[in-house]
Amino acid sequence: GSGERQYAYARNRTLRKAGVIEHAGAGRYRYALTDLVDEAFDGTADGQTVADAVAAIESATDID
Repeated sequence: GSGERQYAYARNRTLRKAGVIEHAGAGRYRYALTDLVDEAFDGTADGQTVADAVAAIESATDID
């Protein structure tokens, strides 16, 4: 594959291993950070708390 494709695949692999995205089939990925954060709170946090935590992570890591 092209260099761009290899870079994208490597980046997606890193994000998949971190739980930020999930493979959705047919070369597509699903953003899973919200689910990951909710799991970290053991499902006890309200939607706004989860959203605030996700926004803080995205801001700190330049994910958006």
